[in-house]
Amino acid sequence: MVFADSKGEPKNGIGEVERLITQEKVVAMIGAYQSSVTKTASQATERLKIPYVCSDASSPTLTKAGFKYFFRASPNDSSFAKDQINFLKQMKEKGKKIESIAILNENTEFGANVAKEVKAAAEAAGFKIIKEVAYQHNATDVTSEVGQLIQAKPDVLIHASYITDAILFTKTFKEMKFQPQFMLGFAGYIEPAYVPGVGSEANDIVVRSTFALDLGKKKPLIAKVAELFKKKYGVDMSENAARSFTAPFVVADALNRAKSTESDKLLKAIQETDIPGSQVIYPWPGIKFNPQTGQNDMATGILVQVQKGQYVTVWPFDSAAAPVQWPLRPWGTKQ
Repeated sequence: MVFADSKGEPKNGIGEVERLITQEKVVAMIGAYQSSVTKTASQATERLKIPYVCSDASSPTLTKAGFKYFFRASPNDSSFAKDQINFLKQMKEKGKKIESIAILNENTEFGANVAKEVKAAAEAAGFKIIKEVAYQHNATDVTSEVGQLIQAKPDVLIHASYITDAILFTKTFKEMKFQPQFMLGFAGYIEPAYVPGVGSEANDIVVRSTFALDLGKKKPLIAKVAELFKKKYGVDMSENAARSFTAPFVVADALNRAKSTESDKLLKAIQETDIPGSQVIYPWPGIKFNPQTGQNDMATGILVQVQKGQYVTVWPFDSAAAPVQWPLRPWGTKQ
């Protein structure tokens, strides 16, 4: 394994990929976290004909570029957005009054595409989008954006963020007393630093995910891997770590079957990947890549809610480890 750090910058992503391939002579690529970085990195691997198995980045556009060498094992934000809207539909069927939604997003490749996918899924389901607010990535003051949300008075807020803005917005929501019925989050709200960063104010927020420790009760493999992870690193396995976990195994499986590091042979082996659900640490039927897009269409999401400082599976309801806490309790009261 040869590691490189993009520092979250697309230009560094493409530069590091080119260095890894031309100087380090790597035969395959995995990563990256930010969709904007993965976008430029995948352009370089396509040009240099190196197979790339994406572990984390979730923008739907990444598998719509028509690339031959790019694959993604985890779900994309189109399916995550539909999950969140399906959850809201089912909560409405259970008697919750949900009419209007506001969409809040950071403005890079990731956030902009989440906003687009959420809007499409929500409108198709009959929900009214009453406010869309995009903000600068790495913003340091979001009082204006929160003020717009307060004026809009949505029943539900859906927020696509990274970690620093998830923490900043949560603190600003509390300070300015923005109180929707419910909040759903992407990305930033699932990172390990989020709950420590805001304390009990994290409770009640629901986040899209692929992984939760409580799934180990129904699937022993998850518990076994989580135990090994904690023994090695001293912390619980997070959703981000779980998503990153799979891509190296996809590449290793393909290398073993290809019995070669030649690009064409490795590419063919990845295209023929068929890993059963019994060998993945998610509630998926397995990993098999769509021949047109390179997306693992068998990948599915779950929703977790922060309850007493822990991420707990609450949807799909037949996989839930606990019932949903609804509505969002007032800031400062969520112990």
